[in-house]
Amino acid sequence: MKKTPLAMFTLSLLLLPIFSISAVAQQATEYGVAIEGIVMDYETGEPINNVTVNLILGSGVVVDEAYLNHTDSVGRYSVYDDSHADPRGELSAYKEGYMRYKQTIDAIDGTERYINIEMSKEESFDQNAPDSVKVYGRVSDYETGNPLKEVRVKAGAVTFEGGSYAYQANETYTDKNGYYEMWIKPNYYSVEFYKYCEEKEYHYDRYIFSKHFEPGEEVKKDATLIYEFQVEGSGGTAPANDTPGFGVLEFVGTLGAALLFLARRKKS
Repeated sequence: MKKTPLAMFTLSLLLLPIFSISAVAQQATEYGVAIEGIVMDYETGEPINNVTVNLILGSGVVVDEAYLNHTDSVGRYSVYDDSHADPRGELSAYKEGYMRYKQTIDAIDGTERYINIEMSKEESFDQNAPDSVKVYGRVSDYETGNPLKEVRVKAGAVTFEGGSYAYQANETYTDKNGYYEMWIKPNYYSVEFYKYCEEKEYHYDRYIFSKHFEPGEEVKKDATLIYEFQVEGSGGTAPANDTPGFGVLEFVGTLGAALLFLARRKKS
């Protein structure tokens, strides 16, 4: 069978790590854990550049060390961790427009691994589809009752694809009246409400609720957020880290809830 140029290119990328060991990976033989590989589009097999790849080693939700890297023009990445943390860890990849990739790994000091990652493009949410779910409501301040604008409302659904769990997410922001509206596909979601003002160094506590949304359902969900003023160096804690997507704790919680829901549904 004749190989297409794309197939040949993809094959060469897959073989590349075998013949090329970076200086980062070489360090792993003595000091820590190194992982290298290529990030590719699940549908086309083409490499994806500028993907954020994160390696976290540690037990539970306690993160000992985290190293970030971005893929180059041909999708290659290498991440290294020398924290000597718990060998159980997580490798994740993220890029706007793609579903977040997460994979649990077992690693020990002095090891290097090659892991190629396939990422699926994030599906668009068509509000005109017959099974689309509408989620809407208002967000207000817990103490004053005043509406809160520019609150991020994010719905994250656990999906299983390519042998690993990943997030499918949609998000929106409240308007000046605290109103939000979004459309999602039927699934089990955790919906997170969060507001942080970097200029004034304050944020509101995150509010999260989880639910299985049925096809064609309309769900009204109002939320009240508790205000917290936090400034570094003033005796308080630093503002929460507002990184793209849900954090490890939210992922674990949503995954557990989703699996429990599916188990109960199977029994019934």
